Amino acid sequence: MCSGQFLEAIKPKKWKCREQNGLMTDILILKENGLNASCINLSCGYYNPHSDEEITVKKDLQKCLLFVEYVIENCTGVYPHKWTNHAYNCYGYEDKIYEMLNCDPTLTAHDLHDMFHINFPFIRLEDYQRICDNYRMLMDGEWNGEDEYGGKVLSESKRP
Repeated sequence: MCSGQFLEAIKPKKWKCREQNGLMTDILILKENGLNASCINLSCGYYNPHSDEEITVKKDLQKCLLFVEYVIENCTGVYPHKWTNHAYNCYGYEDKIYEMLNCDPTLTAHDLHDMFHINFPFIRLEDYQRICDNYRMLMDGEWNGEDEYGGKVLSESKRP
């Protein structure tokens, strides 16, 4: 959620950084509240976030620190950016939620809502419940509801 001018100034290729799509953090809330400055989220050396296997890698932490120092020292201009995409679709984040469930299948809709309601205020508890139910049906091979277009889907045991 930043301007092209800001991206040019921070030189992401020099730092072997690239744009990634994923879960949003505070930046979405700041933008929704009218912040008109360029913002980025930085990966800072953590892997398998929000799981029992979460780790940090010192080398990646140090690289992030050097990158942040570079930005502070060299990107002293003003980099305005007005966010205009207020139509986030919660279904675009289902893959990330499925990844969370793959890491910890015991998570409930309430757990997921508690973890992400600040970052994803547009995802309702009912959405998390639907995602959890679908995940468990898929993992159990018992999905026999309707697909996203209203078509019937047979469970594994009922397929010819």
